[in-house]
Amino acid sequence: MAGPTYYDILGVPRDVSPAEVREAYLRCARRLHPDANSGRPPSEAERYESDLRRVNEAWQVLKDPARRRSYDESLEPPPTSVDVDDLDSEFEHADDDGVLVPPGIAMLLRVGPALLLGMVLLGLLIVTAVAGGSGRGGDEEGPERCVLVDSEGAVASSCDAGNGRIVSEVNRADFCPALSVAFGGDRAGVLWCVEMVS
Repeated sequence: MAGPTYYDILGVPRDVSPAEVREAYLRCARRLHPDANSGRPPSEAERYESDLRRVNEAWQVLKDPARRRSYDESLEPPPTSVDVDDLDSEFEHADDDGVLVPPGIAMLLRVGPALLLGMVLLGLLIVTAVAGGSGRGGDEEGPERCVLVDSEGAVASSCDAGNGRIVSEVNRADFCPALSVAFGGDRAGVLWCVEMVS
């Protein structure tokens, strides 16, 4: 018999049990199913569909004990050993450069660059958020960063009318930087560290 046998197509030896035939069929069908290979170029998709038809044909014969026995009788004597790795290559397809690549690796090569780019962008976003803080400290100036200090304490003010500048927000007065004074902030448990301006 010329060409690969049904056993070759499923990647199993001829003396395999019915349960192992079923496992091999399911493994091949999952790998070749159109849902697992969506997004491939039309020529590759056609090859996968053709391979899946051959796998289904092999399964239809080998799952039925009577049909399998008849098929086995039509074959030449079984080989003494079968290298399963050689049979698995039946379902490997060449990439754009003609190199044989297993389907899992091929998918990783297609999706990997996009995943890597996404992870780099996410990392940059996290580093920027951590390094930039909440935007409520440092040397920023603006209406919400100034206060008017009087005998009752400090209240948010425009910088034109205020006499102090908020340099940071803390939860304890002893965390304020040198040359600044702690006042109650606009949120519970938050203190403003205010630097007086002349």
